[in-house]
Amino acid sequence: MMRHLFGCAALCLLLAAGSSARTLDLDVHLDVEARRLAASGRFDPPLREFLLDARLTPQPPSAWQRIGEEAGAVRWRAIDGKPKERIDWQGELATLPAARDARQVLGRLPPMADRAGSWLPAASLWHPWAGDEPFSYRVSLDLPATQRALVPGRLLSETLTRRGWHAEFASEQPAIGLDLLAGPWRVGLDDLVLARDRRVSVRSWFTPAVEALAADYRASAARYIAGYSDLIGPYPYAGFNIVAGPLPTGIALPGLTYLGEEVLRLPFIRTISLRHEVLHAWWGNGVEPDWAHGNWSEGLVTLLADHATREEESADAARQLRKDWLRDLAALEPGEDRPLREFRARHDGASQIVGYQKSAFVFLMLRDMLGTQSFNTALRTLWQERQGQRAGWDDLQRVFEQACGCALGPWFTQWLDRPGLPAPRITSARSLIRQHGYRLELDLAQDEPPWLLELPLAIDTPAGVIERRVRFDNAQATVSLELPAQPLTVRLDPQARSARRLSPEETPPALRQVQVAAGVALLLPVRDGDWPGAAREISERWLDTQAHADGSTRLVIGPPAAVDSWLATAGLERPAEVRGGTAQAWAMRGRDGRTLAVITAATPAEAAALGAKLVHYGRFGWVVASDGRVSDRGIWAAPTPAISVLPAP
Repeated sequence: MMRHLFGCAALCLLLAAGSSARTLDLDVHLDVEARRLAASGRFDPPLREFLLDARLTPQPPSAWQRIGEEAGAVRWRAIDGKPKERIDWQGELATLPAARDARQVLGRLPPMADRAGSWLPAASLWHPWAGDEPFSYRVSLDLPATQRALVPGRLLSETLTRRGWHAEFASEQPAIGLDLLAGPWRVGLDDLVLARDRRVSVRSWFTPAVEALAADYRASAARYIAGYSDLIGPYPYAGFNIVAGPLPTGIALPGLTYLGEEVLRLPFIRTISLRHEVLHAWWGNGVEPDWAHGNWSEGLVTLLADHATREEESADAARQLRKDWLRDLAALEPGEDRPLREFRARHDGASQIVGYQKSAFVFLMLRDMLGTQSFNTALRTLWQERQGQRAGWDDLQRVFEQACGCALGPWFTQWLDRPGLPAPRITSARSLIRQHGYRLELDLAQDEPPWLLELPLAIDTPAGVIERRVRFDNAQATVSLELPAQPLTVRLDPQARSARRLSPEETPPALRQVQVAAGVALLLPVRDGDWPGAAREISERWLDTQAHADGSTRLVIGPPAAVDSWLATAGLERPAEVRGGTAQAWAMRGRDGRTLAVITAATPAEAAALGAKLVHYGRFGWVVASDGRVSDRGIWAAPTPAISVLPAP
């Protein structure tokens, strides 16, 4: 996941279009034990005024005047009014958050230091910042001997002496802010040789606790870099760095990815998450979105990394992922499924569903419509033309139109500027016997104003399944298909290749539906002991919005006997599949047809431990944990409805 500098997510180093006349030469001393930062910078052109995080102070203080505050930062101005080429600053950094979960790293974070790992995000303004003009940089880092550190860019040198560890980095592309990462890492190195004997240094920066995983991570990263270089164009950096840290997130910076150390052993982190972050070297960093007009990069990366991994696994795995996306989209409340052009960065579950999954569906439909060859040609053209620059949705439309030789304006406009999803449906189906086969007539409908759709159909016949695609761009239409065998039933998009609002029959209860609900009422069958505190912790860490008594969606939390009693009173019962383990969570339909979620465990602590994990299991209908680890999970069945084909009168 790539973070945008001035979005609601954490600030990262950003690519800047073109070359830069500005330069920054930094000397940084970081004492992680004391959480103390002392730094000096040479700025060209010199600075008279700048922003700096409120924890830090320019030196000497008598030479600078505070003239304002902006979102946790102080604006400083030279008292004598003269621009300064050299600026020194220092201060005590924040501590890492004690309770760490994925939600906490979606907002703006301060510069933080700890022996377990330090992160000084560009967004925190840990170095003087005078505006979003790009600059080239050279950074000198000094830390204790047990620590290592890096910034995005080329590693020029490193030395280890009795006094500590020293390294120097230089920019490979202009930036408008710097992220600095540090930790008690052991560094591993592999050299990847690409086409034309081009070499890429693949480094792992892992702590001793996970160092055994480092070689496999480097090998996987090298494979992804080689594959995407063949698909899109040459990898744009001298190296790729995989950094393991204490924060539970994935961050993509130019030539660098940060992954939460606690999840590195999960197999999908190396096969999907790492691949996702590697691809951001092309889309998101190598070519940066035009943020003012929307972030297309997350959707494209989700298709070419997350979905591609499932495609390589099996057709069934890829289809299940697409169905999960559609069910997540169906879980959004009215008003949350916003136009894609408005997406900038992920800040909660709803924004991720739109900016990642809906956007990926748009690129999937475009690839199906144009063909893989034309689609890939457009991507290579975009890379050749816009590497090192920003590109907007209009630039993507242009290269796809160029590749296919067709006009795509109305198609792009509806998917980028309209909220929500189409809800096409088959209202009736009938067949006629023809001289050389059968004619299938389908009555189709969708809400006004109609969408321009290409709908995949699966037609069941005695001879097997026949797949067809039909164009549908009116509120109502009848389409006719000539078939070689008698049609028995017809299903709309059973392979889940079209972004659409699912029918209720296709939308089983899922935990995500409660997570993203606009109003959730928290119900506690037991209110004594630690249960109220555990319930509040779960709701605050899992739900997108704060729980309140008037919510129409219910979240029930408590011990097993009390929960089962509550269910019986509500005319419900625990599903047979949700058994075993020490804690369980599941989604189900209430008697009123609304989805509710239940979390139960023998102790409040076990319930809270499971609740902390649910943000990663939203697509599932039920999850079982044993001693803090997920031991079982499942999705409630919901097959695509089959419409019976009747003989024509």
